[in-house]
Amino acid sequence: LANDLKSVEQESPDLELEQGNKASDISKQISSLQHILDQCENTLHQSGNAGTAQSTNIAKQLMQELQASSDRSGDDTNRITYELYSTPTGSKDNTKLFADIEKRVASLENGIGSTVEMQKPIATTLALLEEKLSLLDENKLAIVETKIASLSDALENSSATMESSEKVDNLFELMNQWDSTSQQVPMIVERLVSLKGVHEQGISAVNSIHQLQKDQSSVTDLLKSTAASFQRLETAFEENKKIINSNVTSLEERMAKLEARLS
Repeated sequence: LANDLKSVEQESPDLELEQGNKASDISKQISSLQHILDQCENTLHQSGNAGTAQSTNIAKQLMQELQASSDRSGDDTNRITYELYSTPTGSKDNTKLFADIEKRVASLENGIGSTVEMQKPIATTLALLEEKLSLLDENKLAIVETKIASLSDALENSSATMESSEKVDNLFELMNQWDSTSQQVPMIVERLVSLKGVHEQGISAVNSIHQLQKDQSSVTDLLKSTAASFQRLETAFEENKKIINSNVTSLEERMAKLEARLS
């Protein structure tokens, strides 16, 4: 705000703003007020150690400066009047004091048409700072540590169950595949039932072939033994034939000798 007023004062020092005040007059008053606000801000940061007496002195000094600024303006009807009410009863009263000052400064900025983005109110900033500092409390830090430990355990448990989760996912995928395959099972069963007779006949044919092979082996063995017997019989027949021929020849010779004797 002070920078805006200085720029306005340099360009048009006699320019009258919405309230009829000149930029130069407002700039002087703002500069004086800025000095007091800086002291008040320092007092607010040190309020825990300085106590209520120092806040009261600063408030009185602020009122004196504002009164002096008002007296310097004389009877000019274009002057701006500041009203400040202070009941210094502690840090809460200081916060209310600065909040009231900021409201008045904000109304002054709106009055002179300032378009520069305003800073956050001191009271809001202090409230945020107090909230952040409260997070450093030992009890809250212990709670945070407990939550971190529980989250760490949960993370370990989740990593331990990751393998089980993957197995469940694989099983679920197999079940989905089985759903599509199960629709074909009735057709396969019906086909197997229809082929049952063919399979039984095939088994019977195989058994018959095995029996025929056994019978063939038996016949082959019998033929072999018969051939051997026939071979032995033929050999014996040849020997008997030779013996018979020899006996016939011997008998003929004896008959011839006998006939010769009879004649």
